[in-house]
Amino acid sequence: MKTLRLTWRAAPPAAEDFERFLQGIPCFQDLRITCRDGSELLMDNILERISASPPPRSPLQTDNTAGFLSDLRILQLIGGSLHAWRCIPLIFQWPHRKRLTLDINLSHADISREVLDALVGLPDEGIDLRISNRSNDGDDTEEE
Repeated sequence: MKTLRLTWRAAPPAAEDFERFLQGIPCFQDLRITCRDGSELLMDNILERISASPPPRSPLQTDNTAGFLSDLRILQLIGGSLHAWRCIPLIFQWPHRKRLTLDINLSHADISREVLDALVGLPDEGIDLRISNRSNDGDDTEEE
């Protein structure tokens, strides 16, 4: 499995720069990102791109959505907060994303009731989705 694990102790790169980096090496199957607070734009951008990315060789593809991380099987995001919650149910509407394990561990979660209702039903559909609240003990690393 092709894995990339990144930890930023300071501010993460600009979302657009990181997206270009990921587009340059699209074959990752396991992407794990740990950021301190202030990483919302980076994580939001990843979720937005994945939710708008049809399967490879799909007639729905455009130059901007063509197979973004289409081989991804595990996505782990650890950070402060997230705004793109509405993208998560959309991700799993794509057939090539049904086997994706999505693990989100944040210190702050502000989810609308409508999106929360959609998220709660995903495990019943066989989706591997984990959302947890990161402890504020100052340790951003996760033991395996």
